[in-house]
Amino acid sequence: MDPQFYAAAIPAVIILGLSKGGFVGLGNLAIPLMALVMSPVQAAAVLLPILLVQDAVGVLSFRRSWDGFNLAVLLPSAFVGIFLGYLLAAHVSDAGIAFSVGVISIIFGLRRLIVERRASGATALRPGIPFGLLCGVGAGFTSMIAHAGGPPFQIYVMPQRLPRDVLVLPSHGLPFRGLHARMDELVAHHAERLEETLAACRNPCTVMDLVEILFRRPLDAHQMAFAIGEAAAHLNHLERQGRLLRSAGADEVWHFTLG
Repeated sequence: MDPQFYAAAIPAVIILGLSKGGFVGLGNLAIPLMALVMSPVQAAAVLLPILLVQDAVGVLSFRRSWDGFNLAVLLPSAFVGIFLGYLLAAHVSDAGIAFSVGVISIIFGLRRLIVERRASGATALRPGIPFGLLCGVGAGFTSMIAHAGGPPFQIYVMPQRLPRDVLVLPSHGLPFRGLHARMDELVAHHAERLEETLAACRNPCTVMDLVEILFRRPLDAHQMAFAIGEAAAHLNHLERQGRLLRSAGADEVWHFTLG
């Protein structure tokens, strides 16, 4: 039993688990870490069974959520990249493989630090098929060499802003899928509420005035407390933005008007 092997293998496996659990990019460190104590080809072979189990669990969990277009573009080209990676591993020395792993890790690390931090990601964009084929080859190649196929895949898929099929367990109501769609609905709803608030403040408007405008149904004491809080939040938000002015009326209650 080689203590150096376990000193590298245990953190590498933990890193792989973290990467599959949501810390994307950490998995790229597993092979370089184990390559410190063994051949990178051997390191890839040691980690392969663990990765296969992780991928099987991932496919099983998301078997109902897949995108046919991206599969058609990326999967065939990934096989080409895997074959190219096999040729490199079969005909290049361990030192050459180690160099390739290092270069791949540095490139992906720099991309993570520089390119992704500058990208706003606000607009969905589907890159062209030729670029997708190139990313597929890159994903297959880097997966074969360093089990690091994620970054080329992400370069092509992330700009598309595909919906995340997340099971949400809310504090009230039934579980549902489609977290980002629900978030967009909430943002749109609050934007609509803010417009209603502005319209109400063409004349001086108090929090209770706004409650009657925004909530047109009878409210019990519990619901009224939340309604008052939401109305006050809308008014204060618009005042902070400079779109409303606040002044104390003769009744010593805050009144809001258009700024």
